[in-house]
Amino acid sequence: LLLALIALMIFSTGISGYDPSRDGWADELRRFGNQSGAQIKFNLIAQIVVGLLLVAAAVGFARALRDRAGTLSLLAAAFLATAGVLVIAASAAFRTTADFADDFAAGRVGDEVLVPSRSFALAMDSLVNGMIVAFVLGIFTLAVAVHRNSLVPRWMAVFVGISFACAVGAASSVAFSSDDSLPAALGTATFLSAALWMLVVGFTLMLGWRSSAKATPALSPA
Repeated sequence: LLLALIALMIFSTGISGYDPSRDGWADELRRFGNQSGAQIKFNLIAQIVVGLLLVAAAVGFARALRDRAGTLSLLAAAFLATAGVLVIAASAAFRTTADFADDFAAGRVGDEVLVPSRSFALAMDSLVNGMIVAFVLGIFTLAVAVHRNSLVPRWMAVFVGISFACAVGAASSVAFSSDDSLPAALGTATFLSAALWMLVVGFTLMLGWRSSAKATPALSPA
């Protein structure tokens, strides 16, 4: 599940493919409208599938960890399921923007669609940002559950610790820094370090690492 989550993370964050900034939006909308219909359909189908797979992964993590970390597994599942729902919602906004772009590029509508189409584009970006926050929170919660139960060596927590520090730095830079490149760089570092943690932990669990400490079940048998 962790290894599959890496691929889902990559696909779910690449939904837009265009820049919704105010300056030059007409040219951007026209460029977007000139893309092939097959490419737009593929992107839509891929995003819907990714959203559904995120929800399925959330259920899988909840079932896999319910005996060891009942509350944390449910919380992580809730975050990941929320991320999946937001991906599907963002794909709906993407479809609406694509329809505006197609009509605009074909000359069927004029500049009157620039404001509503940009509004949908901005809404889609907000949904994607919300998905990223929910996804990262889900990973951090999973990491707490995994390391509290000693399912993998303790030193692997370094990767998720770096990811958490980068996430805090990204959030702080958005609030207090005027440099737009800094949040993007820290956000990328957050995802890369989280992906590295999922990769290392995923392969470690597949290879059958076992802790010498006995895990305590969430509920004692009656």
